[in-house]
Amino acid sequence: MNNDTLQKIESRFMLNEESQYEKILNQYYQKKEIPNPVKTTNEKELQQAVISVADELGLDYGDGDLRKKANNARQLILKKIPTIVPNTNKPKGTSITTSASKDSEESSPEIPLNKWPKYEEFRKKYYDKLVSLGWPKNISSPDFSDNMKEGGTVYPWNKLTKSAYPFNKRGKGLVSFRNYTKQIKDYLYTKFENNQEGLKKLLDAVESILDVEAQYLKKKKSSMMGTLLLNVFRGIGGTEADENILKWLGGKANGMTIFEYAKYILEEMHTKMSISDSTSKNLKAILFPLHRQIKDSAGKYYNIGRVETDYSDTMDEFIAFFKVTNRQGTEKSDKQYSKVSSAFTFVLKNTVIPMLNGTNYTSKSGRKLNSDVDVEYVEKLIKSLEGANEGEANKIISASEDIILDYDSLDEKGKKNGLYRFEFEYFPKGCTVSVGFILEKKKWLDMNKQ
Repeated sequence: MNNDTLQKIESRFMLNEESQYEKILNQYYQKKEIPNPVKTTNEKELQQAVISVADELGLDYGDGDLRKKANNARQLILKKIPTIVPNTNKPKGTSITTSASKDSEESSPEIPLNKWPKYEEFRKKYYDKLVSLGWPKNISSPDFSDNMKEGGTVYPWNKLTKSAYPFNKRGKGLVSFRNYTKQIKDYLYTKFENNQEGLKKLLDAVESILDVEAQYLKKKKSSMMGTLLLNVFRGIGGTEADENILKWLGGKANGMTIFEYAKYILEEMHTKMSISDSTSKNLKAILFPLHRQIKDSAGKYYNIGRVETDYSDTMDEFIAFFKVTNRQGTEKSDKQYSKVSSAFTFVLKNTVIPMLNGTNYTSKSGRKLNSDVDVEYVEKLIKSLEGANEGEANKIISASEDIILDYDSLDEKGKKNGLYRFEFEYFPKGCTVSVGFILEKKKWLDMNKQ
């Protein structure tokens, strides 16, 4: 076995560096409760395997080249996974295996897989990986006068540091930490200002590293993304949000590992580079009036949930959502509001139809909302759902168009930079209302990859 193959196998053992295709395949076969038969690291073969799973599930992933079909199939499989019934039978077919994976299988006794590396070895190895992907290599941590140095790289610890948490409130103080963070951010913003794809690749690497680090430290992965996204939808600009990390650090008993710190920095950068302060204010002006309108109209009959946030990596979409659900006790007091689809149909009648008519919501510029559905379609959907039981309602929803309305987001020069999206999704005895912002740049990058 050559050194390159050995290094690749060692790396994949120490760090589960799954591609998006590997990840969805693993999720699918785990749900089926059968071994994953796909044994390959070749991207095209993985794409074909994803398409094969979509075919098996009867999913329509559309036309296009291999990458486009595989990406469409991956998103459809992701939505389908919660409904998949486990299969205790052995998988049919043969494994897809490349020469590299054959080498690993035939030579596995040569690799000491039973020896888990020490944390210090893991930390150094994958800090070097971050540096290779663009993380700054020569900025010294203020908490150490003798930062460990090797091969031109300055590490944020010294040779005696065994702790996994070099950043903590027992250091020299938040002022020095703030200055260190500013140096890191300035470097990264300069390097990735016109390379958001490279920034995302660095963030994905950190995510994978944290999966393994969590096993070492026996802890859950932490993230500031929820706080960052909530700030975005509250109209708080990136500069005002910078202090959150200091408050977060002060509230943690142990502090942060270098990889947790890197994740926070990169999540914040990805958010700030993706969403301008003006877009953030627009999202606030969209989300909270919509939440208030639904609360005013439906709050008397239904529970209106608090606003939560999410981020879709596949769509590069920043999402805020809340749920409208049936209220307990209405089964006896008022059956009209206790049916399986009553919360959904109420929102369709009192929010969606007015939006389609342009009387309840319009964009600041007066642009009309776009949708694949019209008022007539929604009215027919409401009628078909009224009186339906849960099984009937599920079938009706599965066969119906998604209730999505959107309009273009324009930058200061009038150029499209994204899409504002409203989505209304049914579930038994409730519905989810979401407001999202989809980056135009992501679509441009995908087109150039194909």
